[in-house]
Amino acid sequence: MGLIDAENLNRFTRLFIETHRINFNPEKFMIYDEALDYLYERLNKGDRLYAISTRENNISLGLTGCLVVHIEKDKAQLIDGTFSCGIIGRDFEQKTILNLIDILKEEGFKELEIFVTLTSTNKRIREIFEHLGLHEKERKGNELTYSISLKNYKPIKKYEWISVLKTPPKFDYIGHPFVINFFNENVKPLIKEGFSIVNLGAGKGEVLGHLEKEEREKFYTFLGEKKVKYTKIDVEYYPSEKNIVADAEKQRVEI
Repeated sequence: MGLIDAENLNRFTRLFIETHRINFNPEKFMIYDEALDYLYERLNKGDRLYAISTRENNISLGLTGCLVVHIEKDKAQLIDGTFSCGIIGRDFEQKTILNLIDILKEEGFKELEIFVTLTSTNKRIREIFEHLGLHEKERKGNELTYSISLKNYKPIKKYEWISVLKTPPKFDYIGHPFVINFFNENVKPLIKEGFSIVNLGAGKGEVLGHLEKEEREKFYTFLGEKKVKYTKIDVEYYPSEKNIVADAEKQRVEI
């Protein structure tokens, strides 16, 4: 984990736009240009932008997390954060927050506040903070504030099987290119004319929602040529996607 500058904001911003499952405030980041302007503004105001990259079995997973920290005297506020869906459930998120806490404690900060907007898609965030033993300080509707005294905080677990390296974070872009190649080589040949395809958990950030515009258009052109009926399902409604709203684990959906 390390601080980044304006030169690396492009990849940093895209992770905020593309991830909703582990995004602290997903409704805040919907349009790339607006998100980029916002992060530039935070950077220019002196906020800290931390990037997290991860390696597993000596294989780089590239950029897997982004945190925006605002400083007010001896109090730090984690106002925005997101983690890649690719690391869900492997404790990297908890270890990152603990690493941030250690950094702030070493610098003499006394308190950390974390701001979260809960939606139907980012419930994992609450689980992460519960695993860390954090408690709600304030709740207004779906907006939550967590607060901890850095001096007195002791984590329930330290996740010592995960090592924290001092090397700068890597911004390897291994996501979409790999997905596109896999799709072209392994999935396209399986799609026959007249097929019906259902995309469960389509969202706006899971693979297809944020492919580069040219690749997205190629995909829909391919479906049109094959006369494929393509249905998108998610627990939230996205007007631009015209998806069906349903929970695939609990409901029977007629399509």
